[in-house]
Amino acid sequence: MRNASFLAAFAAVVLPAAPALADPDRREIDPAHFSIVFNANHIDYGRTWGMFLKGEGSFVFDEDTKELSDLTVTIPADSVFSNDDRRDGHLRSNDFLGAEANPLITLVMTDATPATENTGTITGDLTLRGVTKPVTLDVTLNKIGPYPWGSNYVLGVTATTTIMRSDFGMTYALEGNLVGDDIPLTFEIEAIRVEGEPS
Repeated sequence: MRNASFLAAFAAVVLPAAPALADPDRREIDPAHFSIVFNANHIDYGRTWGMFLKGEGSFVFDEDTKELSDLTVTIPADSVFSNDDRRDGHLRSNDFLGAEANPLITLVMTDATPATENTGTITGDLTLRGVTKPVTLDVTLNKIGPYPWGSNYVLGVTATTTIMRSDFGMTYALEGNLVGDDIPLTFEIEAIRVEGEPS
């Protein structure tokens, strides 16, 4: 994968003084502050919400050049949660996620494009149920800097996209719109800079 500029906003964010031409730093997504939320239309009565309870990922970010590379996200499919045990079991089945045969959902970045000072897009390959499709995420940089306690240096981002579940082979209950095809996804990410790790 080639490096890509990750939001022109980073250039405008006030950062602590750093040596010129510092090496890029690896950032690891903090599992305790990583939320993956989705919802689906239910027979037009309303939208049912769910989330994935586990996920991890990392990327390399250069604060001098404002470039991002090597962004990957991995989500265990069986960590799906919708606040109903029976429904969660159905979501893990072959009607939906097929979690037994395809235990991991992955997102691998292929490019990034700035739009405004604090927004942009990331494109990547999403693999779900063993099917890989390109996706584009709208990204907002929330904050970058040191935590108010401890020594962590953190980058916070919100990213959203909408996928069509039928693109990934999930055709159960599409007829009659019993379960909607379009699935909005929201990623809330806090990523911690890994100190002393070679890029």
